[in-house]
Amino acid sequence: MKPYITDALHDGRFVLPFQVEGLSADQISKPFEAARVLAYGVPNSQTLEAAWLFRLILDSGWILDLSSACTAVGGWQEIGSLNLGFAREGADATAIEWVIHPMDFRIASAERLIFEDAEVYAESGIVLKDTTHGEIVVTAGVAPGSVSVLMPSSAGPLQSEFDIERLIRRPL
Repeated sequence: MKPYITDALHDGRFVLPFQVEGLSADQISKPFEAARVLAYGVPNSQTLEAAWLFRLILDSGWILDLSSACTAVGGWQEIGSLNLGFAREGADATAIEWVIHPMDFRIASAERLIFEDAEVYAESGIVLKDTTHGEIVVTAGVAPGSVSVLMPSSAGPLQSEFDIERLIRRPL
């Protein structure tokens, strides 16, 4: 996926939707339905606070790689939006050395996190919720091109580009 979005200006407003690979954009909620997260991973030497790639492994056979695109929206301002790469288990062709952490997180719902103002609409994160209101939150990070992750087992803070309270939640 591209690390930035071209042709983002539509009717005087920058529109930065998720970039999606492996599924059509209208099907991205399907892998999460009645699924469990079995494990998550980050490349060796990266952390949940600032990773350039984050992986979720689902019991449904899907692997989801999350990264962010950083797009100029006028002057020196850049906005991050999320990239979602879906693949079936066993289809991994990357040469990345992953650090994989097992977990058991039953997904009850999935939401997109949206930054929106008069000039910009950016789909900059996702939230997976379980039945006990636990959450896995993945957002575009402070460092351009990074993602930041918050989950029940996180030791560090979420380093989201935008304050999480400022992001709008909508069903995936």
